[in-house]
Amino acid sequence: MEYTNERINKESEAESLGYFLEAYETIIGESFMSVKSSERPDFIATRTDGSQIGIELSKIRRGHPNDILYDKITEKKDYMSVYDALCMIQYYQGSESAPFSGVRKYPILRDNK
Repeated sequence: MEYTNERINKESEAESLGYFLEAYETIIGESFMSVKSSERPDFIATRTDGSQIGIELSKIRRGHPNDILYDKITEKKDYMSVYDALCMIQYYQGSESAPFSGVRKYPILRDNK
């Protein structure tokens, strides 16, 4: 079987989903009866009551590559802190100009209607 970019991305999403489902059950105290792969959203999950929700995975990018290189060289910083990531999410919430728009990896739950 050939490994295409699409297949690699789906496998990566499935791995990220596993971490999310574990955290969801720990924090919320509920699990899903089933989870099916989809494209938009990335996954469709069925709750124990039969209702369905969509799970879209998103990824936060630190910014422009030049800024990242500057942080790496001057600040010896190879990562974005959790605090900075949360501030970025809150600042750009719902904005189409967000530096991470269109890039996906952190989970967002949406009710399917």
